[in-house]
Order: sequence, then C-alpha cells, then structure tokens
Amino acid sequence: MLHEFIGHGGVATLAGGRVTQWHLFLFAGGRIEFDLPDALSWWWELAIQLGGCALESVVAPIAFLLARRCRGAPAMGLCALGAIDAVHALVYVGRGTHYGYGDGILLHEALGPMGRGALVSLATGAAIAISSLGARAFSRHAAECIPGASGGVRLGALVVAVVVASGVHAALAFGELALVPDPAYARLMEDRALAEARRTIERERRAAPLSPEELERLARARAATKAPLPLDPLLFGGIGLGLVAGARSGVRRAREGMALSWRTVGLAFALLGALLALVAWIG
Repeated sequence: MLHEFIGHGGVATLAGGRVTQWHLFLFAGGRIEFDLPDALSWWWELAIQLGGCALESVVAPIAFLLARRCRGAPAMGLCALGAIDAVHALVYVGRGTHYGYGDGILLHEALGPMGRGALVSLATGAAIAISSLGARAFSRHAAECIPGASGGVRLGALVVAVVVASGVHAALAFGELALVPDPAYARLMEDRALAEARRTIERERRAAPLSPEELERLARARAATKAPLPLDPLLFGGIGLGLVAGARSGVRRAREGMALSWRTVGLAFALLGALLALVAWIG
C-alpha cells in the first residue's frame, strides 16, 4: 500500500495528477492508475514511476536504525522489513530496466545498452550486498530465539524457515494471480521483448487472427530471439549466496536467552491478519 499509494500516487498528486483506479493483491503486489496533466515533463513521469521503489529505499534504513534499539521479535521484524524493502526496490528497478517492464520501463527506453548495463550491474551488486547485511542483522536476532542449540542447528533452522516461508508466499502469489487474473497488471509486468513480439504478430496476422494460445506461443518464441542476456541466475543466485553468508555470520554473533513466547507469536499472527484484512478491504 505504501509503495503504490504513497510512492506512486503521492508523487503523481504532487505533479498535478489524480488517482483513478487501483488493484491490490493479497500476496502478489498491485498497481495504481492515474490521470496526469498533458504537458507533464519526462522527469516527472520518471519520478512517478520510481516513486514506489524510492519510498522503499527510505523506509529500509529507518527500519534498520530502529532495529538497533530493539531485541527479539521487534528487532527481527524491523530487520526483515528493512532488508526486504531495500532488496525489492533494487531488484525491481534492476530487472525492470534490464527487461523493460514495471517500474523500470522508462529507464529501459531512455538508457542505451551501456547505460542499462551500468545501472543493472550497480543494482545487482547493491542487492547482493544488502541481502548479506540484512540477513546478518536478522539472523543474529532470530538465532537468539532458538535457545540451547548449536550454531549449525540454528543456521539450519533459519534456512529451512526462510525456504518454507518463501515457498508458501510464492505459491499464494501465483495461485492468487491464477484465480483472480488482472489483465492490466499482467500487461504492466510483461517484459518489453514479449510485448513487442505480440504486437508485431498481431499486426502481421490482422487478416487471419490467431487464437490466444497460438499468439502466446508464437510471441514467446519470437521474444526469446530478441530478449537481453539472462539476468536472473546471477541476480538471484548472488542474493541467495549473500543471504546464506550473512545468516552464517549473524548466527555466530547471536547471544542466548531470547526465546519467543506464545504471546509474541500470537501478536505477530494477529498483526498479519489485520494487515491482510486491510489490503483486502482497500484492494
């Protein structure tokens, strides 16, 4: 909600625009639409497009600074918030600029191959570094909540927990997109090569339209020949290694005696339920 309404919508309002429509998913993100003045400059358009990720980049250091004043569950939550916000912003801008989708479309169009490569390299390196630092801060507090165990057991427990949580979230996100499809959101998250291939094929076959399935198959085949070099193996592989390295370092720094109480766990689930209900109501 902060990313969409404050980051994008707030900047659009400052530019003289008006929010007209939005759609929030429970687990898969969201989108916001607005009417903008006709004479809006390119810089304002770029500020609106990057507003969500810019807000996340502001929230992240604030969360890390607040985490330094806490221990236990509050510190865990703040470290997770800071790391996830910072890494999400860098990954979204980096991948969007590289592939030409979402919040990176304007940068993809404005920057040449050299400029895109420099920006994507910087975003990738920063995402890996912050993943490691965030994992170290988070795991130090999280490991303190696993008393009486060796460092290896603590690290293993954290890795399993993160893998399970990520898998559950991914399943919920993809399931939600399948059950409640949003064509506008799908177009927004479609990379440039695929979108251009689909438009080209539609123009070529205007006299004999294809079925949606055949159009999709041909568009993906044509896009594969024009797509940029794969970024995801390096990006997500590096982030994964950074997470493990940071978690290992954090576990070594952990202290004893911060076991989570059932009351704390219950409060965490109550907060999660309240946030999901709020997203469902607004979305």
